[in-house]
Amino acid sequence: MEREKITILPFEGEGVDYLLEIADSELGKGYVSREQILSSSTFTDIAVLGGEIIGFSCGIVKNGKEFFLENGQFPSGIKKRMLIHERIGITKSLAIRKDRQNLGVGTSLFAVRIENFRKLGAGAVLMPGWQYPGGTTAIDGIARRFGFRKLGTVKDYYYRDSIKRQYSCPVCGPPPCRCSAVIYFLELVEGNG
Repeated sequence: MEREKITILPFEGEGVDYLLEIADSELGKGYVSREQILSSSTFTDIAVLGGEIIGFSCGIVKNGKEFFLENGQFPSGIKKRMLIHERIGITKSLAIRKDRQNLGVGTSLFAVRIENFRKLGAGAVLMPGWQYPGGTTAIDGIARRFGFRKLGTVKDYYYRDSIKRQYSCPVCGPPPCRCSAVIYFLELVEGNG
């Protein structure tokens, strides 16, 4: 029996509620917002299998200086490494329906997201990876496969954001989230800053 082909397409707005259901189930209730998915500054891609949406990923490209002014929780070493690039890609959410995981969907979405960052002129990509209480991150394997390096860990990374946006963490429950994030970095072009 031939395996069905997974297709990655730009999201065009149809079915946003379904994407939010996937996100709520896999990432925590309210972590991904309708505004994030539909924002003109965010790109969202969907994974389709057998005519059905089975996952999605989002990313955004920002001016590096503006991003770090808005997000003061990053240690100076991480800022210094990223600020050699004028424009940086920031990975946002990636979620796959539980019954469709381990089929290569995440890898396909990840590859398209990196290519989108290149097309949009990002010199580097910053990827926060949610850290499990035991210290591991779910994205470590795929991050390494795509050439990302760890820059460090930011304690309580989601704390302020969870309070501001009122999302529920899969580990901590209702806000505040006390989880840390491992910060991964991928240089797409040699520093231009």
